[in-house]
Amino acid sequence: MPKRLEPLTLPEEFYVEVLPEDIARGRRSDCNKCPIALAALRHLKSINPKRLVRVEVTHDDLLVASVRGAEAHYEHDGRDFISAFDNKANAKASVVPVVVRVMYRNRIGGDDA
Repeated sequence: MPKRLEPLTLPEEFYVEVLPEDIARGRRSDCNKCPIALAALRHLKSINPKRLVRVEVTHDDLLVASVRGAEAHYEHDGRDFISAFDNKANAKASVVPVVVRVMYRNRIGGDDA
């Protein structure tokens, strides 16, 4: 019999530290590979090591998607960081690490909502 997955546990609010490694691995204008997405994924995997599918970041939203299709949307205060990273030709060299505050907005669908 397959093992039943525990519900996805997500905090109401959290902070992620965007490290130099996240900046080096990040890709400009790629919501899956934004340094904030990489840092948030690392943080959330420490809480739910086998449950997260992806984290996507736009200027207005941080989306967390789970194995069973639930999506949680968060607001974040990293707009200035994203603008600097996406719009500078030498972004990886000129953007400094930052701590980003992430605040819960809403959850949609899935069995673990």
